[in-house]
Amino acid sequence: MSSSSNFKRFLKWGLVAIPIGSLAYINRHFYFGNMYKVHKFDETDLSESTRKYVEQNGLVMPHTFQNYVKKYDHDHFFEKSILNQMNGLNEYNIFLDKNYCQVITDEVQTTPEEKQKAQNSAKLHCIFTANSRVQGHLGIIHGGFTSTLFDNLAGTLAFLVADYKPAVTSYLNVSYKKPMKIGKEHICIVEVDKIEDQKIFLKGKVIDNANIIYTTFDSLFIKTPMDNFVSKELEKKLQDEKQTHDQQHQVVPNKK
Repeated sequence: MSSSSNFKRFLKWGLVAIPIGSLAYINRHFYFGNMYKVHKFDETDLSESTRKYVEQNGLVMPHTFQNYVKKYDHDHFFEKSILNQMNGLNEYNIFLDKNYCQVITDEVQTTPEEKQKAQNSAKLHCIFTANSRVQGHLGIIHGGFTSTLFDNLAGTLAFLVADYKPAVTSYLNVSYKKPMKIGKEHICIVEVDKIEDQKIFLKGKVIDNANIIYTTFDSLFIKTPMDNFVSKELEKKLQDEKQTHDQQHQVVPNKK
């Protein structure tokens, strides 16, 4: 085959491939807005409505949160896959009640009874904005992602309530009320319903800034002696983060 024929064939397929590739690139990078916008991890980068919600509810971002998510290097479906590899969320910030946060980080002196009372009423707030990478129907957040979010956040709160020890999902019941749109800021609230020995019952909901309820759930987590490399490494990292924070803020350990 002559070089002239090869050139014509290359030109022919190039005229087909280049427009298709261009459309794919535009769709991938600009579909439903800036899909590659980096998710927020900093309180100084919050929207005005989020800042107002945080202030009105007396919330703080746990000092270990940003570093934990940014440095997470294990094959965990949510942190590593959805957040860091898929970039499925433009915004994902976790907050706790300031008083509860001080209790679990030993920044205030508490008796065992006072700490248990705080654990029994513990609540977690997550402000998030999803993009098209986690959509199901066009422009609508996939229901499977919502249940995954619930499971991850409920597991996070159970982990805190269990004093930084693993707790596994026994059941998770999700009720979908209204479709949630991608690109819109939502608030997921998870709270302890009750604690019975090794059982941690939790419930929660997703709302928007107008307090409209989109989804609700209830779940049961079981404390477990999951003694493996990942849990040991996670506990060590959190303890190291806490020690660094205590040194920087001159926090006196709670001696019991």
